[in-house]
Amino acid sequence: MQVVSFCCNWCSYAGADLAGSTRLEYPAEVKIIRVPCSCRVDPLFILRAFERGADGVIVNGCHPGDCHYSTGNYYTRRRMTLLFNMLDFLGIERERVRLDWVSAAEGVKFATVMNDFVKQLYSVGELSIKLGRTLEIGKSAGRASPTPTAEIPVVGDRLACPENLHIVFPQIAHEMLESGEIDTVLGWQKGELPYETAPAFFSTPDELQNFTHDSFCGANLSKYLVENSDKKVLVFLKPCDTYSLNQLLAENRVKRENIHAIGIGCSGMLDIKKIRNAGISGILDIKDDGDTLDITTMYGNSTLPRQNALLEKCLNCKGKAHMIFDAIIGTSNDTTSSDKFAPVTELEGQKNRNDFWRSHLSNCIRCNACRNVCPACTCKKCVFDNPHSGVAAKVNTTEFEENHFHIIRAYHVAGRCTDCGECSRVCPENVPLHLLNRKFIKDINELYGEYQAGETAELSSPLLKFDQADPEPNQEGGSNV
Repeated sequence: MQVVSFCCNWCSYAGADLAGSTRLEYPAEVKIIRVPCSCRVDPLFILRAFERGADGVIVNGCHPGDCHYSTGNYYTRRRMTLLFNMLDFLGIERERVRLDWVSAAEGVKFATVMNDFVKQLYSVGELSIKLGRTLEIGKSAGRASPTPTAEIPVVGDRLACPENLHIVFPQIAHEMLESGEIDTVLGWQKGELPYETAPAFFSTPDELQNFTHDSFCGANLSKYLVENSDKKVLVFLKPCDTYSLNQLLAENRVKRENIHAIGIGCSGMLDIKKIRNAGISGILDIKDDGDTLDITTMYGNSTLPRQNALLEKCLNCKGKAHMIFDAIIGTSNDTTSSDKFAPVTELEGQKNRNDFWRSHLSNCIRCNACRNVCPACTCKKCVFDNPHSGVAAKVNTTEFEENHFHIIRAYHVAGRCTDCGECSRVCPENVPLHLLNRKFIKDINELYGEYQAGETAELSSPLLKFDQADPEPNQEGGSNV
C-alpha cells in the first residue's frame, strides 16, 4: 500500500514533525511531500501520484482561518471538493482521497489521521484500475473502426441562409473596412466543400470574396480575438459565442474598445459528422429548408430532419439572447431539446466509469485541437508546452499523457468554461470532452449556487472566492474538525 501525503509547510508538516519527535506511530506507507501551502497542491500532483503507484492521496493544511497566507486553505477546500468529485466521476473511489486540517501543535491528530486513512485504504484495497492505456497499439476501444466514405471535392452552391445574412454580413464588413472604422474582420471563410467553413480574418475588401455564413458556421470566433487584441476588429457572434467574449473581457484578454460585436441570429448549427453517421456519403451540396435538410450526393438525393443534424451544443442551447453586442442582425431560436446534465448524471451512476473514460481518452492523439480552439485556454505558456514540467508532449508516449491531459485542462477552465462545446466539436477522435466540463459545472451549481460563466463581464468565478461555511470534500474517512 502506497500513500502520498501533501503537507503545508507551516502547520501540517510541523505536525508531522511533532508526531515523529514524540515517537507517535503512523504507517510507514505514508510518504510526505512538503508544499508551501495546501493551495499549492495542483491536481497534476495528485494525478501523477496515482499514476506512479499511489493507492491513496491525502492533502493536509492549516485549519480554516489559521492559514499562514490568510485564505489559501479556503480556496483549497473548493478546489479539492471539485477535484475529488471528478476523480470519482473517472472511476477512482472517493475513499482514496482526503483533505484534513492539522496544526503544528497537533502531532497526535496527524498520527491519528494517517492511521485512519491507511486503515480505510486497506479496507478498499489497492488501486486495481489502470489509469493508462490497456489497448494494443493500433486498436481502439469502445468504438468501431471508421468506415471510409467517398467525398468528391466539388464546390456546390453555398448553403441557403435565412434572411440572406450571408449577403448582408460581407456588405457591412466591406463598408466598415472602407471607412476605416475597423482594421480587420473576423468571420468565416469558404472551404472546398459547402460544409467546410473555417474561422478567418479579412483585412481588405477583396478578401471578403471568401467570406461566408451558413448553417455550418458553428465555430465560436471569440478565441481568435485574443490573437488581434490590439486591432479594431469587427466580429460576428452567435448568442452562445457572446458568453465567451464576456469571459475574455472579464479576464482582460481582449479590449472592449477594440471590438465591434455584431450579434447574429441563430437557429442551431449543423454537424457534418451526424449527417455522415446517418449513412449519407458523397455529399455535394446541402440546402437548409427549415425543418428538413435536402442533401445532394453523388448517389442521388437524400433528406434528413434538421433536428437530427444539430451540433451537440445546439441541443443544449443557452438561449437566444446575446449577452454583449453593438448591434444585432437576424432572429434566433432556442433549439434546446435535452437536459445537458443528463449524460453526466447517467455516467455518475455507472460502475464502469473508468472503463468508459479509459476507452475514450486512450484514443486521444494529442493534436491539441481542443486546447487551441477553447476560448478559456488563453495562457501565454501552457504547462503542457513547458519542457520542464514533465508533461510536455505532442504525440503521446506515456500512459499519463494520454489520459490526464484532458482532466488537467478541464480542471484549469473550471468556473471559466462557458460550455460552448468547441472542444468536442473539433476533436477528430470524438472524445466527449464536454462531459468533463459539464461535470465541473454541475458540481459548482450544486455546491456553490447557480453560475453561468460569461453571463456578464464581471470576474466572479466561484473558484475565485470562498465561503467559510463551504462543505468539506470528504464523504468518507472521519471528521475534519
